[in-house]
Amino acid sequence: MVRLKLMPPLTRILGSKEILVEVDRAPLKAILERVAARDGKFRAAMLDAEGNLSGEYSCLVNGRRYNAGDLDGVEVGEADEIVLLMPIAGGKDAAMPIEVLVTTHVTGLDREREEGWPLPLPGAAIRLRDLIRAKVTREIEEYVAGRRGIVGKEYQMLDELAAFQVAARSGRPMDVQLDEQVRKAWKAFEDGDYIVTVGTREVHDLDQEVRLAPGARVQFLRLLPLAGGVGLETAAGDELRPYTKPRRRM
Repeated sequence: MVRLKLMPPLTRILGSKEILVEVDRAPLKAILERVAARDGKFRAAMLDAEGNLSGEYSCLVNGRRYNAGDLDGVEVGEADEIVLLMPIAGGKDAAMPIEVLVTTHVTGLDREREEGWPLPLPGAAIRLRDLIRAKVTREIEEYVAGRRGIVGKEYQMLDELAAFQVAARSGRPMDVQLDEQVRKAWKAFEDGDYIVTVGTREVHDLDQEVRLAPGARVQFLRLLPLAGGVGLETAAGDELRPYTKPRRRM
């Protein structure tokens, strides 16, 4: 039995978080086509006008990402972890993204700055809100695949980060809803909980278009006042301490 885990918007479209396919081992493309043949909603979402698997979706197989329309030679079985998700933006253009380097830094907390991790984007021009969605999407992918202990260090409350980490360490990651996390990240930015800089330039508005060069450094910076209490160690080795969220100054 092969298990396909779904991420938004497929969870909303199909009304389910996973699909079970009775097969021991088979090409993933054939499995998706089999599901499309029996499920009209899945077929409408996953197939393009020519009846081929659409490039609008991608697949995460044991942590490795594939475009849904380019799965020739990818075989899966019962032991494989398969996640179906939508790229951040750009449809088929997402198959040829540029990459930027992303860091998340919490002032007064992180002992060292991150080296940065690569984030694929559909092109050189992107709105900040879509850039944030890109980051959240990638972090959720990494979390589900077991390569990241937390999601959204720049906007989560500390007890939420602790819950993410406990679940990850148990080998049973939390069921993370992409759209919910994206909305939280957007709201936290609008509330001034963190800022975003591209190079040395701060981006002030969610709908502001950002022009990026390959390898550009994008930093998510959170201002976190420290308080006493038991520390929480993140996947990167950072220690997070309980705190009371400050009110914004008028």
